[in-house]
Amino acid sequence: MSFSNSTTILSAPKIETRTFTLPTALLIRLGICLLCTAWCLYNNIEMQNQITELQIEIPEMAKEIRLIQEENQRLQLEVIRFESPQQLLYQAGKSEFANLRQPLAKDVLTLQRP
Repeated sequence: MSFSNSTTILSAPKIETRTFTLPTALLIRLGICLLCTAWCLYNNIEMQNQITELQIEIPEMAKEIRLIQEENQRLQLEVIRFESPQQLLYQAGKSEFANLRQPLAKDVLTLQRP
């Protein structure tokens, strides 16, 4: 066996730098577009759900408003009936209102408009 005087230099392994090629960049852009589209669709569906909830509440509120208006009319009629002169004369005859009296002319104040 003969040995030669040649020396071999070991070189470090080459590190490959990776650059985005056109298909990879295209896939990233497509992914971003899909995410944006999915986000927009989600917001659209969420808005539609809120609108549907409000549309469901509208008939319930309308019914409640109608009941309140009917109660208001009933109470207005009761006030009119209670303030009628006949009712006042009837109430004046009761013992509960025996301490009330007709005011004298000197007790009544009349205000003039300026």
